[in-house]
This record gives sequence, C-alpha cells and structure tokens, in this order.
Amino acid sequence: MLSGEPLCRHRPYLLLDILPDYPEEELWEELSRRRKDFASYTAEQALEGMVHQILGRVLLKSLGLKPKDKAGEWSDRDIRRIADRFKHWKVGIERVNGFDFAQVTAGGVLTSQLDPDTMEVCRYPGLYITGELLDVDGICGGYNLQWAWTSGYLAGMAVANQERNAGRS
Repeated sequence: MLSGEPLCRHRPYLLLDILPDYPEEELWEELSRRRKDFASYTAEQALEGMVHQILGRVLLKSLGLKPKDKAGEWSDRDIRRIADRFKHWKVGIERVNGFDFAQVTAGGVLTSQLDPDTMEVCRYPGLYITGELLDVDGICGGYNLQWAWTSGYLAGMAVANQERNAGRS
C-alpha cells in the first residue's frame, strides 16, 4: 500500500428505489405517457405527482437533463435513463456528521438481562435500566419516546412498590 492510499478503494453508497411500487417497465410506460400528455410542460412539471418537485429537479440534473426543458423533448433513451434512476439511484456517501448529530443509535443493555415487569437488571438487584440505555430500536414516529416513558414508568412503579414494602417491615 502506498503512503496516503485509502484502505478501502470503494466509497460507500446508498442504492435507492425512489418509486418501489412501480415495476421498471410500468414506470417507463408512465414516463412515455407523460412525455406525450405533458409535452408542453417542463420536465420537472411532468414528474410532479410522481415525486416532489425538488426531488424531480435533482434527479433530472443528476442525469444531465435540464428541468426547464420540455418533457416532449425526452428521447426514449432519456425516459429509460429517468426510469433507471428512479429505480436504481446510486448516491455516494461523502461523510457522516458524527454521533452528536445521530438520529438513531443502536446498542445498549440486552433486554434479556432484565425483569420485563420491572426493568430491574437480574444480576444486580436495585439497578433499573430504561429507555435508550437498552438495546431497543423503534421506527420514527414517537415509538422510542413511548418506549422511554413506558420502561421508565415500569421501573418507577417497581421502585415505589419496593419502598412501600420496605416501609412496612
């Protein structure tokens, strides 16, 4: 290896299917129909309703097509390229923003190490673990927050019951 040569010769990338509900041939047919029906519209306008206008503009530019050119000027090759880009858009990853900007992190204490009714660590009585300290991942939409609240509630109730029972002794 030469000095300064990267360890990995291949850059990471994402392979996106922008329209997963469209088979590629059906997508080609839809774009061909739009070329005919929206011939006087701009290319970006012809894609409206399929994708957001900004995404359509970026997609066209990524292919070297001008968003303001008329859709009626698309060649069959252009339509094939647009359909292919919708189905197989390879986007290079330049860098990540680091942990401070992470939306999702994974890992943590395994839930199998806890009493699921109390969130108490089985090997260490009196230690409770909740929320994102556990190896539990949820989709966006408040599920992770709900998990944090629910697991916190379970742990809090367990500690309160433990205190109540200790006070009776």
